[in-house]
Amino acid sequence: MRIDINNSVAVPRKLRCCVAAVMMTVCLNIPVTYAGTKAPLNEYQIKAMFLCNFLRFIECSVWKDTNNNEPIVIGILGDNPFGDSLTLIANKKVRNRKLTIKYLGRFKEIKDKDKLKECQLLFISSSEKLNLKKIFETIHGHCVLTISDMNGFIDSGGIINFIKDRKKIRFEINMTSAEKQSFYINSKLLRLAKRVA
Repeated sequence: MRIDINNSVAVPRKLRCCVAAVMMTVCLNIPVTYAGTKAPLNEYQIKAMFLCNFLRFIECSVWKDTNNNEPIVIGILGDNPFGDSLTLIANKKVRNRKLTIKYLGRFKEIKDKDKLKECQLLFISSSEKLNLKKIFETIHGHCVLTISDMNGFIDSGGIINFIKDRKKIRFEINMTSAEKQSFYINSKLLRLAKRVA
């Protein structure tokens, strides 16, 4: 199956949400290929597409007030497990805003920690597990959607964590953490989650 996320034709928001829901369901259940390729997507290419689609199902009041000319910043904190997989979504549009990828490096090496607050979505690599408490303290009170694929991430205060379930990529959601950060998560996304805490 081919998924084309390049199409920028204006479509009603409700229809876009339905299409995104179908895409996420497909990602959960069968190998997919990206438009223009024949090979199945690898683990981190699928996770990259999830990151893009999470932003379609999750809202924060601060995001609504942001100028549409400003990009949505996806930050990668710590070692980069994606390789070049994020090129699949770089410069795509979500909510009429372009996606920008920023590789932030390791938390301890970042001199200006406020750079984390500039991200709308922050993927925290497992290399940063020992720094989670300080990372969460740094972004506390800001609309930064935290996502990872490390064991125990949502139990430590993260919002979304990727997990593997019978060789399929699934995710779990911490609603308490989401609400503390003023996020609204669409019920369609909650139904697709393996676990909601």
